Amino acid sequence: MEEFVGKVGQLVEITWLGRGGQGAVTAAELLAIAAIEEGKTAVAIPEFGAERRGAPVRAYNRLSNQRKELPKTPIVSPDIFVIIDPSLISRAGNYINFERIRYLVANTSVTREDLAKLLGIKMPLENIFPVDGAKIAMQIFGRPIYNTVMLGALVGSVPLVKATSLESAVKKNFSGKLVEMNLKAIFEGMNKVREVEKEGIKV
Repeated sequence: MEEFVGKVGQLVEITWLGRGGQGAVTAAELLAIAAIEEGKTAVAIPEFGAERRGAPVRAYNRLSNQRKELPKTPIVSPDIFVIIDPSLISRAGNYINFERIRYLVANTSVTREDLAKLLGIKMPLENIFPVDGAKIAMQIFGRPIYNTVMLGALVGSVPLVKATSLESAVKKNFSGKLVEMNLKAIFEGMNKVREVEKEGIKV
């Protein structure tokens, strides 16, 4: 996180976009727990009023290396944007302002170039990370639970927290087989996004 914070200031703001039932809020909470475990200041902010299963829903994170109270208001112009549901990519501009975005992580099988065109954004392609989270989720969960896959993809692309901290957060919030399944989803997401970064293409 230190390197990333050095680029954008002491506060990192993240917006998650998914659908009700896909765990956007849980992903934000796990990230906040992991950050706090490392001594950072962090909050996870749910978006209330849109929890209906299948309806578009946002969740937010603010992370800082400084000890201070963080706002708990919605984030319209994030530093990092994570699109959990692939069907929302074409509508993403309805939910955030792309003006400040530094990193984009999206659940899709298209290339970086095509993703940028779909969103109509101009940013360095090396900061765009398309990951086929849907495929990974179906292999692990057998249904469209994308949140921990995309959480892994986020942390694999932007050094916000350590993998060990995420593992601890998962073990605190899940039990039984869900621990193993969600950890597998996180690490699969991390590994896949690193393949994208290494090869410079969507694989």
